[in-house]
Amino acid sequence: MASVDELRARGNTAFKAADYPHAIEAYTAALALAEPAHPDCAKILGNRAFCHLKIGESGDEATREAVLPLCIADCDAALLADPTFDKAIFRRLRANVLLGRREAGVEDATAFLERHPGHAETSQLGLGLGMYTVNGKLPEEGHVPVVLGQTVSFCTLLSQGYWERRHGVGRHDHLTQSAGLVFPGLGL
Repeated sequence: MASVDELRARGNTAFKAADYPHAIEAYTAALALAEPAHPDCAKILGNRAFCHLKIGESGDEATREAVLPLCIADCDAALLADPTFDKAIFRRLRANVLLGRREAGVEDATAFLERHPGHAETSQLGLGLGMYTVNGKLPEEGHVPVVLGQTVSFCTLLSQGYWERRHGVGRHDHLTQSAGLVFPGLGL
């Protein structure tokens, strides 16, 4: 009979090969053997959640509706086992976004950004959730994004190409003018 660590390793191997159903099977078997206080329970749950997320991201709407709630449940369980396991918050955020659960997504993005300010992908997901507003207006209307009273780095948004995609331009001087920003000495 395989041990928890062996089953987890099998799951990791299957995950790396993008064989998510077999990875889920191995992680589930590892969790069935693990004691609740096993030090890797949160990681195993997080890995299984990530498998569900990967299947949901590449699947059709029916697949997303079937597997993403499993991702969310595994993330919830992982956070109960280890409240500091931030990957679970981020994976749950992605699942909530894919399911169109704006309120839950905003809660997760807020929690993650409190622990990891400026995290690029979370900031990008927050844009999709409409988190960044000034007086109720979204950034594409020419306002600097704000989250929970903190200004999000405009330079980060420029480097991610967000403004270029939204405004169809490639020159930063136009972007800074439209947002009412001046960056002396940077040629912007």
